[in-house]
Amino acid sequence: MQTIKLRSKLPQTSFAPQWDITLGLFQFQNTEELDTIRKFLINKESSLLELQEGDDAGTGVSQDSLTTRYGKYNLFDFTDECPELETLHDWLRSSFLEFIQHEASDLFDVEIVCWYNILRDGETMNEHVHNGQDTSYLSGNMQMSSFDTQTHYRPPMDDIGTILQGQPGQMVLFPSYVPHSVTGEYQGERISIAFDLYPTHLMRDNWGKYKKFIGEDIFKRLTNK
Repeated sequence: MQTIKLRSKLPQTSFAPQWDITLGLFQFQNTEELDTIRKFLINKESSLLELQEGDDAGTGVSQDSLTTRYGKYNLFDFTDECPELETLHDWLRSSFLEFIQHEASDLFDVEIVCWYNILRDGETMNEHVHNGQDTSYLSGNMQMSSFDTQTHYRPPMDDIGTILQGQPGQMVLFPSYVPHSVTGEYQGERISIAFDLYPTHLMRDNWGKYKKFIGEDIFKRLTNK
């Protein structure tokens, strides 16, 4: 894991805002499994587009985009069709546990809402946040394509943040309130996986189709504890 810090300058007055935000960067190493998942996502798109569209969550994508179906399905419901997704699910879990340990954060049961996006031929995503409310926890983006695109993450009270060049298999874990956007010039299909994590005790049904991400049994299986 690598980390990027978004830190405020030292406050010059007692009313100046302060922040100290950690982004976690992880790399999925199995390129064959990554390619298998990518092909599955492309083939699955047409059937998922039959689901009722919702809002674009501030991304600015068109209503016929797969992004507007977020929360209507959970990517990890399709492990029977693509077993490599189960490997990915456990890798995300292990990455999350490493991040939580690094941040010395409390660990509790967690649910995941997971979807994916396909942008084509230079399409972009406007700046948006996943959850800026009092229930905000962690979200993630995982790049599945090799196009020269950039994702900009910034603190909510500053225009200056960090720009990450997308590379296949790179996953970024960040607080759900962090604004982010996607830009770049490319031809073809830019595929990314996105997810929101919620503490189980805060989870609400209308936040999307969710699955267990971390629980006692899963924690023991992953850590042999």
